[in-house]
Parts: sequence; structure tokens; C-alpha cells
Amino acid sequence: LSYSLTTAASSKARLDALPEDEQLTVMVFGCYVRGEEPGRTLTTRLDAALSLLKRYPNADCIVSGGQGSNEAISEAEAMRRYLVSRGIAEKRITLEDRSTNTSKNLEYTFAILTGSESDGSAASTPGSPASSNSTDSAQSVDTDGRRLVGVSSEYHLPRIRMLSRALGSRDNKLANRVAGNSLFLCVCCWIIMAIFGIFFADAFIHSQTDIESIRSYGDSYLRIVTIGSVFVYFEINFERLLQSTGQTKLSMWAQIIGAVANIILDPFFIYGWCGLPAMGTTGAAIATVIGQAFGALAGFLFHLKHNKEVNIRLSDCRPDGHIILDIYRIGFPSILMVGIGSLTNYLMNRILMAFTSTAVALYGAYFKLQSFFFMPVFGLNNGIVPIVGYNYGARKKERIYRTIRYGVLYAVCILAVGLLLFEAIPGVLLQAFSPSEHMLAIGIPALRKIAIHFPIAAFCIVGGSVCQALGKSLYSFFTSVLRQVVALIPAAYLLSLTGNVGNVWWCFPIAEVVSACATAFFLRRALRNMDRELTLAEGQ
Repeated sequence: LSYSLTTAASSKARLDALPEDEQLTVMVFGCYVRGEEPGRTLTTRLDAALSLLKRYPNADCIVSGGQGSNEAISEAEAMRRYLVSRGIAEKRITLEDRSTNTSKNLEYTFAILTGSESDGSAASTPGSPASSNSTDSAQSVDTDGRRLVGVSSEYHLPRIRMLSRALGSRDNKLANRVAGNSLFLCVCCWIIMAIFGIFFADAFIHSQTDIESIRSYGDSYLRIVTIGSVFVYFEINFERLLQSTGQTKLSMWAQIIGAVANIILDPFFIYGWCGLPAMGTTGAAIATVIGQAFGALAGFLFHLKHNKEVNIRLSDCRPDGHIILDIYRIGFPSILMVGIGSLTNYLMNRILMAFTSTAVALYGAYFKLQSFFFMPVFGLNNGIVPIVGYNYGARKKERIYRTIRYGVLYAVCILAVGLLLFEAIPGVLLQAFSPSEHMLAIGIPALRKIAIHFPIAAFCIVGGSVCQALGKSLYSFFTSVLRQVVALIPAAYLLSLTGNVGNVWWCFPIAEVVSACATAFFLRRALRNMDRELTLAEGQ
């Protein structure tokens, strides 16, 4: 929950309700170019832009991005070639090829739109002037009768939106205040977590187990990491500031530095290497906090050296109610989803701990094992969403339906492999966790019961992504809430009343069946709306 407060993701407005003759200017934020070809992330953005440009024939486009030291051509030129090769007329495309980060993307593009002088402005754009918020491909802002739509990756959007607001009004101080208020929120989150660690860590651990050794280990670890969480908050914040201005590689390095420091320090503090006392779980917590401190320091130094557009002063950290409310409003869906997931795990742990701590350990082992099969499906989804969105904009219904069919087929095949392995060799899979005889006794039948829901989950995952691609993100959200809150936990609790822990695992197939019914209902509704809209468009 606290993590998502600093990584708030933007909610999506509906563009599909706009008339076909809507006057749009589509702005595409540049990203890494491999030689002369757009990279995978940039291709995804361009496909989203193509969807809009084909849906709205009166729209024009600004492609924004300079040339990096390891790029053969500018990002703007690579984007222009990509769009032209896919049928977009050159006269609809304006290049902004001097910006080197997100802040300059916005500044130079607004200079083009308004026709004002700028050291990065060497072109003018067709259509009416426009300057205001930049958002993702499903958000827009009216500006002098023309709607400006920005296309970027989701993690950029909260700060892009607020930075663009500042740059559009030539108020650079606002951009600094946005960054400063994010640091203020980091401190607030840390204070809350530190208070929790000092006064409530023991009660939180005790609410989940009666085993004294686990209580002792958990209380010690949780108290240290919550009191020292100030570093992880600042690490996350500086990483996001780097990402929001296009410094994604530096953000990656800050994360790597923190993680590597943690890995290196673990054996020193856990086992007492080089004369240090062996501190066990307490040492693991200390190593974690020190690793986070290294990550925060790296992020801070990278920000000072490379984020010249965002200059945070102490006065910028003074809380601004409007900015803070905007951050929370944008981030609320993400906060809610992460919070629901955390609550689900907490309640499942409580239900299972009523039987044995081994059941809780098995629950954790299951999640690690299932990720090997679910992660490829999530990767498949990353390909399905832009394909469906592109063909939705191009009004090609048959391709959308074909993508759904193949997507579900491939997802089912991937998870069917997981099902077969869970059914055939569950004991072998559990050997990765050095299981006791008791864990094997309850774990082998448990994995076989849980795995039954894998193929059903394949349909649910793909169906939810298709709804998102068709602009119906709330359908996917409702389905997720229904599965975790309405079905999974109540089913687990009711099954636990039988007094047999083996029965609790049936809650996974039960919840997935409920989720599949909801997914089928919402997907059918979304596709009906799409059919109706595209049929009307074809008749005009």
C-alpha cells in the first residue's frame, strides 16, 4: 500500500466516445531506438498513437525525441518512419527532434503548438494552438477547440501530467513543487510506518501465529525494516523522478545498486562473516535497510547530476493540498488494487495458521512456483493489449476476435503445462524449498487441487486485458475485486470450518470459476459495445 502511494498510476478516460471528426493533436513521447528501429516500449506507444490517428482522420501528430549517444537516428525520425510505413501521411506528422528527456519533450512541443520561441523549437504543427496537460493514449484535454492527447508508458503519466501543467503555463516552479511534495509524502509515509513498527509490529505478527519462535523472528525483522523504511521511500521516489524525465537507465541502476548491496551484506549480518556477530533474521533486516540506503543514495546522486529540469529546494517540500490531492486521486486505483492483494494474503495467512505454520509456508511456496507459469502469460498480455487496441482503432473486428482466440489458446497451453507438472510431480517441485515430511504430506495434494484452476485463469487473464484494451478497465477491476474479496477469502474461511486444511485449497478453483463467469459477462458486454460502435462507424 505504501509503495503504491509513491508510484501512483493514472486512471484512463474514455476517448472512444469522441466524434470521428474530433480535432486532435497526438503527442508521442520518445524512447530507446535500436539502430534505426523503435525499441519494444516505443513500438507499443506508436501502436497506441496509430490507433488514434486512424480512428480520427483529422488528427495530426507530434513525435518528440532527440538522438541518444548510442542511437543512429533521432527518436523522432524513427517514429516518423514507423508511422509513415503504416499508412500515416507525412503531412500529418511534425518532428521535435532535440529533446533529451520528458521535461524537454513537453517544453519544446508546447513551443511548437503555441508558435512561441524556444531553443528546442524548430518546427510548427498543423491545426490550432494547444497547450495543457499531457496524458496517456486514453486521456485528453481540450485546448482552444483542439484536443491534445499524449502517448507514453503508464509509469510516466502522473508526473508527466503535472510537469506538463507547469511547463504549459511556463511555470517551472510548479514542476519543482510537485517533486518536493512527493518527498514530503515520502516522509509522511515513513513516519506512519515507523510508528507502526514501534508500537504495532508485535501485535501484527501475533495476529497471525501463536508460535513463539516465529513471533520473535517476525517482530524483530518487521520492527527494523519499518523504522528504516525512510530509505526505501526515498529510493522509490528518486527512481520515479528519474523515470519521469526520461532517465530510465539511471533508475534501473539505482535499483540494481540497492539490490546488490543487500545481497552482498546478507551473509555478513546473518551468519557473522568477518568477525561480525551472527544476527540471523535481525541481520537480514539490517542488511535490507542498508541496501535500501545505498539505493536511495544512488538515486539521489543521479537526480542531482542528471535531472537538471527538476531542482528541488526545501521550500518546494512545503505541503500543497491541491498537488497532494491530485497525486492521491491519480493513484487511488493502484492503491486500492495493491491494498486488496495485501489484505488477501494477510487473511489467507490467518486462515491457514489456524491449522499449522507449515500450511502458511506451503502457501508461500505455491506462489513462487506458480509465477514460473503465470509470468509468461502476463508477458503474452503485453502483446495482446496493443494489438487489440490497434485493430480497434483500425476498425478491424475480425483481427480483434482472432487475437482473442489465439491469446486464450496460447495462455491455456502455457498454463496447461503448469497444470500437468503440478499434477504429475508436485513433490519434485516442492523439493526446491527443502520441505519437511509434514509439508510434503499436505503440499502434494494441495498443489494438485490448486492447479485445477490454471486453465480457467488463462481465460480470465486474457479476457481482463482485452477489456482494458477496449477502454473498459473498470470491468477488469471489478472482476479482480470479485475474485479476491467476494469469492476467494469467504470460500477459504467456509472451507476451513470443516476442520481439514486440505479442503481450504479448493477455494482457488472456486474463486476462479466465479472470476471466469464475471469475465465472460464483462468481455461479452465489451465486445457487444465494440461491435455496435464499429458497425455504426462503418455505416457513416
